[in-house]
Amino acid sequence: MLKISEYSFGDSDIKVPGFYYYKLQQFDYDGKFNFSKSVSIDRDVTLLTSLYPNPTTSMSTLAFETINDGDVKVTVIDISGKVVIELNREVEEGPNSIVIDMTDLLPGAYNVKVQFDGQVSNKRLIKVK
Repeated sequence: MLKISEYSFGDSDIKVPGFYYYKLQQFDYDGKFNFSKSVSIDRDVTLLTSLYPNPTTSMSTLAFETINDGDVKVTVIDISGKVVIELNREVEEGPNSIVIDMTDLLPGAYNVKVQFDGQVSNKRLIKVK
């Protein structure tokens, strides 16, 4: 009897960008086995970030995940291009968050630039009264 199954796998050992190849080895009840076709994924270098709450009246949290330990630089830039906040933090591999204090800034639109390990993310953050 043929039974179709679906599989998923989260590879937590991926540390650097590039192509990774996978295949399944299937064992039958009679001890025979065979391999599936190889599949590949392209691990890109995108730094995924989120800001919440946005808009904010005072504090906003920057959330992101890194693939290794390192230093992150967060720069908040106003609409004239002036750097109004600059934060440097050591982060560990995995999920991270940094609180950005916007209390002393005027209401308006700001660009939040996040730099980590050669990766860059830009997000717009709105400060309201």
